[in-house]
Amino acid sequence: MRHTPQRLLPNKRRRFWTLPIFDEGVTGFDYVLLLAVAILLAVGLIEVYSASSHTAALQRNDPHFFFKSHLFRLLVGGLVLVGVVHLPPRHWPKIADGLLAVSIILLVCVLAWGVSVHGGKRWLRIAGFTFEPSEIARFALVVFVATKLGDWRNKRDQEDSVRHLVLAFAATGVVAGLVAMQPDIDTAGLMVIVFLLMLVFAGVERNVVLVSGATALSAAVVLMVVFGHFQSRIFGWLASRCGIGIEGAGANTQVTASLAGMADGGLLRFRPGRGALKYSFLPMAFSDFVFAIIGEEFGLVGTLAVVGLFAVVLWRGIRIAVRACSADARLIAMGLTASIALYAVVNMLVVTGMAPTSGLPLPFISYGGTATVVNMLAVGVLLAISRESIEGAEGYLSAAAYRERLRRRGLPVGRPTTAAKIRPWAR
Repeated sequence: MRHTPQRLLPNKRRRFWTLPIFDEGVTGFDYVLLLAVAILLAVGLIEVYSASSHTAALQRNDPHFFFKSHLFRLLVGGLVLVGVVHLPPRHWPKIADGLLAVSIILLVCVLAWGVSVHGGKRWLRIAGFTFEPSEIARFALVVFVATKLGDWRNKRDQEDSVRHLVLAFAATGVVAGLVAMQPDIDTAGLMVIVFLLMLVFAGVERNVVLVSGATALSAAVVLMVVFGHFQSRIFGWLASRCGIGIEGAGANTQVTASLAGMADGGLLRFRPGRGALKYSFLPMAFSDFVFAIIGEEFGLVGTLAVVGLFAVVLWRGIRIAVRACSADARLIAMGLTASIALYAVVNMLVVTGMAPTSGLPLPFISYGGTATVVNMLAVGVLLAISRESIEGAEGYLSAAAYRERLRRRGLPVGRPTTAAKIRPWAR
């Protein structure tokens, strides 16, 4: 039976207690998601300046260096978001193959000519610009897998439907393998987890998902043995947090410092720019451990507010996916939402000592160029999908479309009545 999610009827009569910004108009898009992301970006801009000013003054003789760089990247991401919002989602499946091919080429170039930073070759420098191809590949993989799983759903009664499923598995294996060779085990692992979630969303058989998960887990164990630094991080975390094994000297010092800073923040404190972690107690505090700076300067209430904003992003992303007008758009929305949410969850778990140390940034808040632009690109796609579903609902409610559907079903043609729920994608 075909899955037909329900969509609430857009109400043109605005209630007197509803603010205009929360009114999802017939020709608008999801303003709640946009507002949540805008607040997260503003928090990130404040905290990047607070956490990087000391380091920038020592390394660059300019306390505003990292702030200006982050602001420029936010402007680029904003332009990308605005441009993508006006791009109909039906165009993404058409360029999915080319987007994935370009991403794979860039990942191969990283292995050959990449820039090494902190022991990992993850960046590529072209014409003076340095970027991280794994972030581009993360977005391209979601679009490609969503397209192939959508084709599989539409053709699973035909003999060649398995071909689309095999292509999705092959693409995930190639991209995750190239990212793991950088080495970037954390990003590769999250790519595989997002892929498994998309299999569940697409309705793939349970046995296939379980076998795929077991295979991915086995590959993770092999990679842990091959790459010693990944193994030492896990054993160090187990020793310091769970009391299993012997903790090495200097293990998890970043996590210890971040926990001390967050404890110093207390329940509620408002002192932006006056935290102590940035003074060499927490290296690169404005990047991977910016969540600890938020806890130190705004207290537990501030960290919970950030968690709440990410929960809003997750809620609205799932809502957009459920109300999407096509299987491709639904899977793209689910994949992008899962990718953003998983990055945020893993980063916050690492900062609070509940997971081994990783190099994953906090979406919309951490300092970073490629990750910030790609995350804003993902938000733009989500907003475009929500806009298409709303405009599709308007077309469904038009008198001509309503009467045409009545004729197709052999029902008497009359004036359209107010419906409680509609299906914009119904045929």
